[in-house]
Amino acid sequence: MKATVQSAETKAEDTFSREVVSLLYRLKEDFEACDEACQAHCGVTASQGYTLLALPGDGSLSMNELSESMNLASSTMTRMLDNLVKKGLAFREHDEADRRIVRVGLTAKGQNLQKAFSGDKLAIGKAVLSNIQRNDQQTVLSAMKKLSEAVRAVVAQCKTSCFDK
Repeated sequence: MKATVQSAETKAEDTFSREVVSLLYRLKEDFEACDEACQAHCGVTASQGYTLLALPGDGSLSMNELSESMNLASSTMTRMLDNLVKKGLAFREHDEADRRIVRVGLTAKGQNLQKAFSGDKLAIGKAVLSNIQRNDQQTVLSAMKKLSEAVRAVVAQCKTSCFDK
């Protein structure tokens, strides 16, 4: 009898886990589709759009700070920034205190595009919220925060062991 109960519990847990993973991937795909539409509207690639959002609206960051904040290798970040500089959206300059440090930031054109892209993302968020009843919004947000924390914990575990058995 106990084996049957455990089997039923395991089956229910497996079904729930599959559904959660399926929904996470669906959300990822749906938001990537929204991102692609926003980026096409703004005339940038996905990577360029994320870089625009990572750069401060005014001021600058060192290349190392930008690479770390985006969790990308310096060489990848350099190529990405090259394209933004060519489009006139970003600039590079040497740090005044230490010429070895390269600082990067947004041009006026880049700032305008960043605002447009941020506005598009805000509009998407509002559109999503408009489809959830107001009295359910906090519950959904709370559940999403818990799910995000749980996923981050699993990702950290994957990076160290990837569930070695």
